[in-house]
Amino acid sequence: MEHHDCAATTDALLALLNATALTVGDGDRPAGAGWQGAAGSSDFVGYVVLREIPGGFTRADDRGTITSPDSDAQTFYELLSVGVTRQQSQIISSAARNALIGQRPTVTGRSIQPIAVEAYGGTERDDTLKPGEPAEFVTSDVLRVSSTPRAD
Repeated sequence: MEHHDCAATTDALLALLNATALTVGDGDRPAGAGWQGAAGSSDFVGYVVLREIPGGFTRADDRGTITSPDSDAQTFYELLSVGVTRQQSQIISSAARNALIGQRPTVTGRSIQPIAVEAYGGTERDDTLKPGEPAEFVTSDVLRVSSTPRAD
C-alpha cells in the first residue's frame, strides 16, 4: 500500500488505546460510558473518544518521490477525554496521551513515525447537556501521525 490508509491507521491507534484500562470510543461515546443511571445521582464512567480530524496533508515537496509525490502523509487525531470533573477529564486525557505518544503502531505498507502531540487543547466545561443534568468536562488533545511507504 503506497498511500495513507485512514482506516488501518485509526484501527492501530484504537488498539493501543484499548490495551489500556480506559473506556475508549471510536469516533463516538463508547457503550457503558457516561452516567450509569440518573445523571448526577449515579456513577459516571469517564471515557476517551478517538477521531481523525481535518487538517492532515501530504508532502509533495522534498519527501515524496517523483512517481508518487503524495505518498508521505501527516494526519491529525483528536482525543476527547470526558469526565464529570475537570480532574477526571484531565486524568483520562493524560492516560490516553501517554498510551500513544512516542508509539509507532504497525500499519501494513506504512512506516509510522513516533506519534507526537500537535496541540494541547485544554479542558472545558460542557453545559450543553439536557436541562437539570450536571455539566461534564472535556479535555481535547490533537496528535500528529506521520507515515511513509514501506515495503512489507
